Amino acid sequence: WAENQLGIGHGSQKWTAAWNKIIEMLQKQGIKLKNKEISYVQDLMKAKIPEINEITYNALPEKAKEARLIMRAPETVDAINKLKEKHNKEKK
Repeated sequence: WAENQLGIGHGSQKWTAAWNKIIEMLQKQGIKLKNKEISYVQDLMKAKIPEINEITYNALPEKAKEARLIMRAPETVDAINKLKEKHNKEKK
C-alpha cells in the first residue's frame, strides 16, 4: 500500500513505511491506538496483503501482468543484476 499509494519503502522497509504512515494518518485525525489494538491492526493488515495484491494486480492490463511475470523469472533477475553490476563498475 505504501509503495503503490505513496511511493515509499523498499524490500523489508515497505511494511515499516506503511505502518508508520498509517500511524501518522491516524494521529492527524486524533486517533491513538492502544497496544492491543496496534497488534490486532498489524495482524489484520498482514492478513489482507494477499487479498489487496490480488485486487490490485487483477486490475492491471494483460501486458503489465506479463511484464511483471517476466521480471520475476530467475534468469531475468540474474540478467538485471549483472547489468547493474556492469553499470556500477563503469561509473567508477
